[in-house]
Amino acid sequence: MPKKYVVISDLHFGDRGPLEDFVYEEEFINFLDYLAGNSQGKNQGVELVINGDFIEFLQVPPLGGRDLNSGISKIKTVLSKHKKAFQKLGAFIATGNLVRIIQGNHDIELNFPEVRELMADAIAGNDHELKKGLIFHPTLSYMPPGVYIEHGNQYDSRNWVDHDHLIRDAVTKNLNLPWGSRFVIEIFNEVEARYGFIDNIKPLLAGAFIVLILDRDFFLDRVPRFLGLEVEDFFNLLKNILRRDARSVEKQVQKARLDRESIKFIKDLALVSGGLEQISAPPSQEKRFLKEFWEHTKLKILQRTLPLIESTNRLWEVLHSDPNIETARNLIAGKGVKWVVFGHTHGAKKVKTGNGTYLNTGTWTDLMVLPPSDEEQTLEAWLDSLKKPTTYPLVSKLSFVQIDYEKETPKGELMMWKEGKVVVDPG
Repeated sequence: MPKKYVVISDLHFGDRGPLEDFVYEEEFINFLDYLAGNSQGKNQGVELVINGDFIEFLQVPPLGGRDLNSGISKIKTVLSKHKKAFQKLGAFIATGNLVRIIQGNHDIELNFPEVRELMADAIAGNDHELKKGLIFHPTLSYMPPGVYIEHGNQYDSRNWVDHDHLIRDAVTKNLNLPWGSRFVIEIFNEVEARYGFIDNIKPLLAGAFIVLILDRDFFLDRVPRFLGLEVEDFFNLLKNILRRDARSVEKQVQKARLDRESIKFIKDLALVSGGLEQISAPPSQEKRFLKEFWEHTKLKILQRTLPLIESTNRLWEVLHSDPNIETARNLIAGKGVKWVVFGHTHGAKKVKTGNGTYLNTGTWTDLMVLPPSDEEQTLEAWLDSLKKPTTYPLVSKLSFVQIDYEKETPKGELMMWKEGKVVVDPG
């Protein structure tokens, strides 16, 4: 058993195109060098666990492709664009370490043996001994002694993957993607091409609402269609949401016979707007409603949206709401472990819960910096910065979890790779 496990997640390797979110390849390579150098000559092998969303298949051409041939094409692109990083993983294994890859919800194409084989070749070449140090984990969870590791998307209904019915078409090997992945393919990618910041805001709903404020027509042209609504139905839902008319929203949602995740999206949209003070009914003409009424209310809506955005330090705050804390508490009790490690949310944190500790590895992609106040002038300036791709402010935290063993007892810590050094996350 390795005496040290290093868990990292949500790297989102892409094609270096406009949708690429992973911009820290050099830092990742230096981090691997550090881990390899730190383990050499100490009889202390390191197991690097890449805990989901290693590869961003959803945002690599052919966009929308979800079958075996598309998966092969996409992984070839990613491997060629990040050649150095994959070679460095091979060098890391060559110094006596292990690399274990667990699936997330953005890289379920790793279920295809052909995709895994291409990745193994990029990492280890034709060296069969070296390939023994690369493990594509066969299940969604991994349990070193006293520790439970899983990406975390299976506890998120929008991103839950039905692994029992993963293949929709036996001939083309077309994948049965979750609702969240379909949203990325059918709406999100086009939005991000226009507004790059959208991928730096969590949750998705808050980013979608900001796009609605910035580009109302674009949003309304795409989202109702995806939800299975006529535009007129969505207008009516939107008006009732803004009026805080919950009964009318519920009635219209039931009438539309939407799938449960679309219903959840609309109800979350209502939650974001739910704190607005009562406002007079808008004019009946749809165009006047969209032009006049929206202009008068958008800053109030933004003020309501900002507190829900899981970005910058708020996402990393220990007390910030994280639905996986309760899940971790149940796993600690049910699995008899002391440490539960998830990724997925992009919110790095360490939280004591029940008789153990929940750790989230965070992400190695950027997050949005929120405006310093909710004064209207500040909000207007912030919205203007979002319209210019190179001006909106971002921040990153290159975080990971380290599990050490002392006399067979595991001890976990949330760490950061910062300026060429490993440091304990200050929290």
